[in-house]
Amino acid sequence: DIKEPNRQELAIKLIANGSVGELNQSVVLRKNYLVNSSGIQVQYILKNESPFPLRQCFSVQSNFFVSAAGTEDLNAEVISGEQKELKVFSGSLVDKSCKDVSLVRISDNEVTFVFEMNENADISFCDEKGCLEVLISWNVDIPAEREIEKTISFSVISKSSRNRKKL
Repeated sequence: DIKEPNRQELAIKLIANGSVGELNQSVVLRKNYLVNSSGIQVQYILKNESPFPLRQCFSVQSNFFVSAAGTEDLNAEVISGEQKELKVFSGSLVDKSCKDVSLVRISDNEVTFVFEMNENADISFCDEKGCLEVLISWNVDIPAEREIEKTISFSVISKSSRNRKKL
């Protein structure tokens, strides 16, 4: 389902049904994309349609092409925890992970890529041969016949841009 609310936004809605876990619990996943001038917002709505509570790990993977040769150094800034602790990684992000993350900012020589979650998540990075894989995970506990929502806001900021956002 694709609809265009106005010329400044594009919305795409996807839906999938399936079952998970040892009990083969029925779930529905709705994935809504909202694209506008400031970036992309992806909303995940996970509904437990079974008569039992659902306790699982819900993960989302994003892959980014960094450089054809795989030689581009990346820098990452991660904000995590209740105290909003800042962690900085320089160079390679191979096998880096952080818990309780609210915001990630990844930079190379040309752009900064930012993503922010509506609820803190665990993040792991894998940086290989010019491709950065980011895995965002939440432990979910969904009561019977209820749903939860997880939202990730993505934005790309050019380093040459004069209107860079400050986080």
